[in-house]
Amino acid sequence: MFSDRGIYRAISTVITATLAGANYGYALVWALLFSVIATIILQGMTARLGIISQRGLAENIVATMPNKYFKWAASGLILSAVVIGNGAYQGGNIAGASLGLEGLFGKLGTDVSLWPWVIGLVAFGLLITGSYRLIESALIALVLVMSTAFVVTAVLVGVDIGQLWSGLTTLASA
Repeated sequence: MFSDRGIYRAISTVITATLAGANYGYALVWALLFSVIATIILQGMTARLGIISQRGLAENIVATMPNKYFKWAASGLILSAVVIGNGAYQGGNIAGASLGLEGLFGKLGTDVSLWPWVIGLVAFGLLITGSYRLIESALIALVLVMSTAFVVTAVLVGVDIGQLWSGLTTLASA
């Protein structure tokens, strides 16, 4: 129902989005709209390719390489992208979740916060169960909590709808 990649991107970009909003206001909202549309199109294309070929995107990329050297290079690039990309997303996830939990419940630990360890252990516990339904339920719950937090924050902050619309329809001048 929900994409797990969506939750990774959402949590890991909260700090970046906050800084962009503080520095540029509504001027970059058009970029958000563009990125959502581009993501929908690209993921749709990837899904159709996978359905038709019965292979994943990485397998399709490697299959199009003309010789074994390009295949090895493409495989290395794909593996690097997956490992580094997942590491970066998970680092952002844990940092964002830790900041949120620290804001709600205070620091856990003395000099160094223990929230990252708690989050990591909970995530590991969910994954080790191997239960797709349990993982899906946990991700849906997290997406609903985050969505509610974003809507409540928008209401409390008092989003200016006129400026929001202007940011959606006007490219940034900077």
